Amino acid sequence: MLDFFGYHVIDDHCHPFLPMKESKPFTYYLKLSDLEVPQQDIINTFLYRQMIKELSKLLGVQGSDEKIIKEREKQYQQDPIEYVKLLFSDARIDMILVDTGYPSIESSGYSISLEELRKIVPCKVKEIIRIEKVLYSLMRGQLSFSSAVEDFNKQIDEEMSKGAVSLKTIIAYRTGLNVKLRSESEAEEAYEKLASTISKKKSIREVLSAKTDLAKIIFDYFRLFRFRDE
Repeated sequence: MLDFFGYHVIDDHCHPFLPMKESKPFTYYLKLSDLEVPQQDIINTFLYRQMIKELSKLLGVQGSDEKIIKEREKQYQQDPIEYVKLLFSDARIDMILVDTGYPSIESSGYSISLEELRKIVPCKVKEIIRIEKVLYSLMRGQLSFSSAVEDFNKQIDEEMSKGAVSLKTIIAYRTGLNVKLRSESEAEEAYEKLASTISKKKSIREVLSAKTDLAKIIFDYFRLFRFRDE
């Protein structure tokens, strides 16, 4: 059997977080879904059982799930940041690659910068640029289409120069993987129509999360924009 115990870890799928934002029962965060899941189903998942097993060893607590979770809550509430550092140290996490597209104002009501995150986690932090986050910022700024295209490249180039390591898209969730090459005129028309809809007091999230033909054109265009000449 291979022994990886002495190796350090680079976690390549992370999101920024604020420990102080935890406001729901611990098991809620183990369901990996925004949907309501019955408690009985959660506690029978592999994730839940493995988490309880590992917490039992880390916290030095034997006994029922309730007893282990109670000790976890105690340590977390005493000092959330120290508790996070304990977890990272135990997992030997040396670096995290962070998708900064979530949490966001549009999706969760708050966001956290990488500078804030670096004060919480005891490891190196590198950004993964989510294309949709950039697109949201362009439409939030109510830029013209030509300015949006220019700023799209500018934002990505700036983040890459600061050390961002990759690009990411969640287009599969939004409009599917049947991505098509869109013309500039087609994208401009769709962009202006969507911008007009947003200006009529519909939220950016509401407009861009709707699986409409206009949204698909915009996602397709900006998803392929950086790679059109490659």
